[in-house]
Amino acid sequence: MVYGLLEPNRAAPSTFILDKNGIITWKYIGATISDRTGPYSITRELQAIQT
Repeated sequence: MVYGLLEPNRAAPSTFILDKNGIITWKYIGATISDRTGPYSITRELQAIQT
């Protein structure tokens, strides 16, 4: 969660993918309060990690 980036006292929409060691390998942080990543982007990134 990214708190206070876009508006005070509000979390920005965000998605993080971590590898098996807990390292963030991909992140998406919305530019607006309604900007969210889609399932296809997440699936593509997960498939890239597996290769």
